[in-house]
Amino acid sequence: SWLDELRDLTLRMPSSRDLTVQRFSASASRDGGANVSFGGVAQAPEFVSEMEDNLRDKHHLPRTPGLRERQNGDQTVWTFQTSMSITARKPDEYIRHLPQSETQPTAAEPDQGAETSEVSETDETSDKP
Repeated sequence: SWLDELRDLTLRMPSSRDLTVQRFSASASRDGGANVSFGGVAQAPEFVSEMEDNLRDKHHLPRTPGLRERQNGDQTVWTFQTSMSITARKPDEYIRHLPQSETQPTAAEPDQGAETSEVSETDETSDKP
């Protein structure tokens, strides 16, 4: 869904101290995915590269053709415009935001089940009425 995708994109972005998205637009594509365009300001060119690296995977293909250096008062900032195609995903593929315990079983989970079984066996063999 759009909300899952927006959350995923947000989690992949650098800190807002380093890069700020000021404009964002998205439209559905014919294949069920989306075409996204956004632009903003970065404190250094490296943060735009970091953003692209964080976003790029088998579902996201970001392209930022150029950066422009700009004076913002006494500070130099870099403006950027990025376009990206996004392929459709199933809802259960949006797991990046979930805690590790919800995305993969941990070694503790089987032990918890074993403890429960032991308690049940003890209760079943009890002489209490």
